[in-house]
Amino acid sequence: MALTLDSVSKLFTIEVFEEAVRRALEADGRPAGLKVVGHSVELGADKGTGYLGVVYRIRVQLSDGSELSLIAKGMPENVVRRKTFRCDYYFEKEVRFFTQVAPLFREFELKQRGVEKVAVDTFMPIARCYHAVSDGENDFLVFQDLKTLGYEMTDRVSGPTVAQRRGLLHTLARFHALSYGLLRLEPEKFTSAAKAFPEPWFSQPLAPFYEDYMFKLYNIWRRALQDELQGTDYWRKFLEFGPDAKKLFENMCDSMRHVGPAVINHGDAWSTNFLFGRQDEIMMIDFQIMRHASPMTDVSLFIFSCTTEEQRADAGGVLAILDDYYQVLCRSVKELGLDECPLSWEQLLEQWRVNGRLGFSSALELVLLSVVETEDVQDLDRIDGNEPVPLIDITQFKDVTDPEGRKRLADLTRLAADFGMI
Repeated sequence: MALTLDSVSKLFTIEVFEEAVRRALEADGRPAGLKVVGHSVELGADKGTGYLGVVYRIRVQLSDGSELSLIAKGMPENVVRRKTFRCDYYFEKEVRFFTQVAPLFREFELKQRGVEKVAVDTFMPIARCYHAVSDGENDFLVFQDLKTLGYEMTDRVSGPTVAQRRGLLHTLARFHALSYGLLRLEPEKFTSAAKAFPEPWFSQPLAPFYEDYMFKLYNIWRRALQDELQGTDYWRKFLEFGPDAKKLFENMCDSMRHVGPAVINHGDAWSTNFLFGRQDEIMMIDFQIMRHASPMTDVSLFIFSCTTEEQRADAGGVLAILDDYYQVLCRSVKELGLDECPLSWEQLLEQWRVNGRLGFSSALELVLLSVVETEDVQDLDRIDGNEPVPLIDITQFKDVTDPEGRKRLADLTRLAADFGMI
């Protein structure tokens, strides 16, 4: 069946579509008076790039013979998938980011850094959003198509290059600096914005949704680690971290304790949520798991999910990576008008120890996803029904049997244990 605007959302009417096109043409500086003479809708992302939404590419034919490409992101059509993954909750967060927080951050950055600097080197590199609406049933967003500017997603399995990893870390530091700038200079605005992003995953009231699921992933790791670590102190600490589903999730929730000043985090800072340009320029995408938390929740998720032991060693070790992040953060907050960084190096290290546990907890899922080839990803839209089902029933992960994969899991477990996270 051919895809249409209605495939994205019932609220994506021709009037909304034409208004989004008008805004895109205006932002691009195209000549006034161009008309839409046709359009087509196709899927815009491979299976396995996200559970929470469906990405579409809309090709628009214009009256002067040129073409415009837009990206739309809509709710999954499958009811079971929507309800099981709480898609309405996550879409509402992303719509709130693009309609409320992103404009606030942009206004603050323009005021503090000036139009010229922001135009060529913004602290918040994101796609333009031309429409965003959330009603819990028909949520969708329409964006600039970054692919037309040369941006691509890095391979999920092989991961980012050295330059891309460093650029990603610096992007997080500069994005976090916007929060710290607002926190110090316009605290009421920051506090109001931060309230919109409570913890979306590792919170005790959410245990019914995620507790058994995370324990299932933990046990896949346990089987993979048995030959690698059994009989060592690392094995003991790993077993103590998750003796049962309840205790495992409690330990994961403990990673969200605030240590020092918190920021508005990207929330899902692994490599598939960043697009890379031809010169390794970076754009941040997918803001559905935003949280108000320690910046080390973002940084630890990146380190645990996007680096190997060898890559960390080549970068000088974890402390060198953290120092690289911190130096960029300090320079960025200074450029925003602060005399000193609200986060001290000592606080950062304590955040890394306490909140870095989130990185390890998230890696239980993300690292398993990173080793799944696209053709092995389950088609979640084939599940019949109208009610949510347990996550463990519809997400399938194979045991990690290859030596390289097992080594990676063991290395990450040692990393968590060495810093007292488990």
